Amino acid sequence: MHEMSIALGLVEAVRAEMGRHDSKRLLRVGISIGELAGVDRQSLSFCLDATFAEEHWGQVGTEFRAQAVEVRCRTCMRCFQPPRDDFRCPDCQTAAVDVLSGDAVEIEWLEVE
Repeated sequence: MHEMSIALGLVEAVRAEMGRHDSKRLLRVGISIGELAGVDRQSLSFCLDATFAEEHWGQVGTEFRAQAVEVRCRTCMRCFQPPRDDFRCPDCQTAAVDVLSGDAVEIEWLEVE
């Protein structure tokens, strides 16, 4: 279950941010999950709840947002959002693309007291 290692990394980033701003209480965290990240949202939520409790932050709300996949064609440089399982460029039909977004799990925002 790699969701636990992802949760631990996210909590580490939250801890660092909380320390920079001398925040007292963490209320909610907004997290984006890329469609290509291979993360089960329910498992990640469970792991985050457990990890937040270990940090003595109590009940922390989590809000998830799906991040769409965007790629750039290496041949013609067109940027596009591919349909699921078909990464061919709509202009030149090559499948040689670079992923620009949609493959990561990232903290978008924190709500603190």
